[in-house]
Amino acid sequence: MSRETDNKAPGYFREQETPGIALTRVKPRASESTGKDNRVVQVMDKRSGNLGASTNQNGYAAHFNRRDCLLQLGVAIGSKFLGIPSATGLGSPEPTSLEAPTRRPKGPTQCFRQFNLDWSWIALRPDQIGEFFREASPAAIAEFLAGSFVDGTVVMAVPHHGYCTHNTRVGTRFPSLHFDWFGEMVDELHRRDISVFGYVTINWNWKYIREHLGQDYIHGQPDENGICGDRVMICLNAPGYLDLVQAYTEEVLRQYPVDGMRWDILKTPRGCSCVGCRTLYREIFGESWSRVWPLPPEVQDELHDRTIERVVRRLYRFCKAIRPDVEVWQNHLSPYSLNPLHLAREMDIAYNEFGDPFRLLLLQGVSKHSAVINGLMNQAPDNPPQALDRRQWRVCLALGGRCYSYYGHRFTDPATLLPNDIFRRWHREQLAPFYRMVREIQSWLEDAQPFTDIAVLFCDRTRLRWPKRDRNPYLKMLEPWVNLQIAASRPPAFVDVADLNSLLTSQKRWSLLIIPLTSGLTQEEVSILREYALAGGTILVIGDALRHDTHGKPLPDFALADDMGVQWRGEFQGETAFSVEGPLLPRFGQVPSPTGPIVDAEVTAGNTLLWAVATGTRRLPLLHVRNLGRGRIAWLAAVLPGRLVFQIVEYLAGPPPIKVTEPAEGLALLAYQRSTGRWILHLITEGKLEIQVDAKRVPIRGIETLYPPQGWEVLLRVQGDRTYLTATEGRTDRLIVFRSSEVS
Repeated sequence: MSRETDNKAPGYFREQETPGIALTRVKPRASESTGKDNRVVQVMDKRSGNLGASTNQNGYAAHFNRRDCLLQLGVAIGSKFLGIPSATGLGSPEPTSLEAPTRRPKGPTQCFRQFNLDWSWIALRPDQIGEFFREASPAAIAEFLAGSFVDGTVVMAVPHHGYCTHNTRVGTRFPSLHFDWFGEMVDELHRRDISVFGYVTINWNWKYIREHLGQDYIHGQPDENGICGDRVMICLNAPGYLDLVQAYTEEVLRQYPVDGMRWDILKTPRGCSCVGCRTLYREIFGESWSRVWPLPPEVQDELHDRTIERVVRRLYRFCKAIRPDVEVWQNHLSPYSLNPLHLAREMDIAYNEFGDPFRLLLLQGVSKHSAVINGLMNQAPDNPPQALDRRQWRVCLALGGRCYSYYGHRFTDPATLLPNDIFRRWHREQLAPFYRMVREIQSWLEDAQPFTDIAVLFCDRTRLRWPKRDRNPYLKMLEPWVNLQIAASRPPAFVDVADLNSLLTSQKRWSLLIIPLTSGLTQEEVSILREYALAGGTILVIGDALRHDTHGKPLPDFALADDMGVQWRGEFQGETAFSVEGPLLPRFGQVPSPTGPIVDAEVTAGNTLLWAVATGTRRLPLLHVRNLGRGRIAWLAAVLPGRLVFQIVEYLAGPPPIKVTEPAEGLALLAYQRSTGRWILHLITEGKLEIQVDAKRVPIRGIETLYPPQGWEVLLRVQGDRTYLTATEGRTDRLIVFRSSEVS
């Protein structure tokens, strides 16, 4: 195998098998004379046009015919039409030829028991690369996953080490690999009805980094042992680098019947000055880089976001031009990353690497995908292994999540790519029983969405007010009280500002629309909020929400100041210990004192129901309400503590659709399966539960089935517009399936 520099794409090397030959993997065919495993290959030299047959030791058929020419031409035309540079045109290898896969992809949306065969964080020194795959058996790995009841798994084609596991002409195979490991994994997994999600790393390609150290698009240095880890980053504008990622992706999509495609480490450094960044700067701003160097922070932020957008959109469109039926997604389009979240809407499924119920709900709203891959990892190599957090996993399932597990990948044997004995035990005792249960209830999880009556308005432009467009201060104020809402069996939906018009066009009327710190709305979007309240909606504005423009700059007043009946005066400076008083206090008995920043405002109209009082100073309005048309707008001056916000939300929203009355801390989550007209009630808390259901909003028509089917029972009683349920103890992982002909 020869390696030569590709002059068209200066950022990487091309690996060439045989000049002028396209490779396609074929299955073994037994010889009639010997019964041995022969691999028949048809070869056509593109320069001479001669077609022959030969055997390829790696099990690939190399062929090129008229159909392949038309296929490649069609992809090139499609890429041109979509504005996507084709891999061929960018110096990537010519697209390999492959018959369209006969298997219909079963993507991650349909897989509820996912797994990541991740081994990127072992054998990190360059001299250890030969340790991989020495004893790796695709059949043994697939059998291990099948034993854990996995139904979909990531399989790495190009992990962080930068070497390839698939048949490649643009990369370098792991030195110990002498067969198509990726292809064999696809076969073995599909044989066990396990979906395969191809994987290519975007950043942290350590082989590429080591080969290009010293270039201005490589940021950071390996440690004294040559380990890159997360210490070194590649600028995603590096000349030719995205071509390489795209070429890897094309090889995977064209050669293998994968069910999904995922990229990892969607990150790029700020402050890079490589030629790719300079070129992108000129495209965005229409002027020379040298006029503004060094770049102001806000310009660096814009360049960062535009770089990420370019990568996401280019790879997505390129994939869809090749395999429109394959679902694709990115890692790091997640709430606490620094990437623009609106790009999650341009993927086929939302993804949380280290998920939890709060992030799941947020991503559902932002991405507009009800299905979210929700990753949870058992990180500690304890013996005996720590228990799987069954409660959290079940909550995420009930809210629309897809289970996604690592197996403690830092404790994997590079030779076999199987976990050590401790984590095998964890799989046997923890993951396998849970995934078996998920398989049994999957028909009630599919197409089911959490049912709730309250919503949070989210706008990612809110982050523009903080350095590096960091949304963490925004989310950290939301998370405490959202988690309290979930624990009270009333999880909020997140409505992205892009869908704000649905407030006026949808038949659904939220009991309460909450706007916590959310800013960056346009005048048109603010007008929609006003119309929503006038038409009968109830809105709760919290803190200094609606007080920054679309660029993150402060406004002189709240955008709805006149409608709210308060005017901005600033953040209160002074004591942080407050007492609470006001006409609403007797209703609560006790209200938590506000902590952290509290907004000072002047009342102009409406009624102040609670005041925050600091010793020796005037009273500050804490909760203020003004009627507007048929609705009302409330304002809460503080977003902390979460318990305060929770109490105000419950007061303004009124009675919930369902409520666990005994025990008080009990948790049950309701979902609606529109395709079947079923209501599914997940009983998260174990033991005896008593639940009250609003029959008007949840019109159930009796119990269809229970899970588990034996060992417990449910007593149902209807009284007026309330349905009362009593679930006996005796079993775990319980759910109740009801029938209904309508949804409120």
